[in-house]
Amino acid sequence: MKTLSREEVREVDRRAITIFGVPGVVLMENAGAG
Repeated sequence: MKTLSREEVREVDRRAITIFGVPGVVLMENAGAG
């Protein structure tokens, strides 16, 4: 599995928020549960 750089993760998060409408808090909750 490929690991992402910090910049790549930020871009994935930005797209999840802007394109798919995922609230940032949901991303943080899922990251914490991980």
